[in-house]
Amino acid sequence: ELAPSLSGAGAVEIWNEPNLALEWSKVEGANKGSLGPMSPENYANFLACGIKGLKKGGYSGKIITAALAPNAPDGADSMETGKFFDTYIAKAKEIGIWGQIDYIGWHSNVTENIPPDADTDINKQAGFQTVNYALNKGKPVWVTEFGWKWDKLPKTGCINCSTDKNEAEQNQR
Repeated sequence: ELAPSLSGAGAVEIWNEPNLALEWSKVEGANKGSLGPMSPENYANFLACGIKGLKKGGYSGKIITAALAPNAPDGADSMETGKFFDTYIAKAKEIGIWGQIDYIGWHSNVTENIPPDADTDINKQAGFQTVNYALNKGKPVWVTEFGWKWDKLPKTGCINCSTDKNEAEQNQR
């Protein structure tokens, strides 16, 4: 049903951060058992359905996989980015959709402000890990999010959000 309305779109990203239970639960029926719990295998099957539906509806643009949440830990509510990536890619190859994927989605957000005395930037390392995985798997990367958490409004409760001053300092580093 959606494919005809996307006929002019050059590319479509299928879902967002499926390695987070919060995002996965937004899939219709995810908690009712039709798609199962958050897992890389379930995302690959969802991706296959999305590709099939788009193609059936006449969509001819590029297909982008969902960008994963960078720096997600392993736990009940999330799965580590590299582990999730490797597993869903293996499943995508197994079910025959790897060749229909044009780009790997990537979120290059810096999720926390970088301490001024930090020797390395963990967030950039984890983000570039996705790029390395994608390139090693033979797919280019499409950046679908970029930036810092930012809060211009006073007293909104944003924790570790960027300010003009520390964002400028981070950009210089």
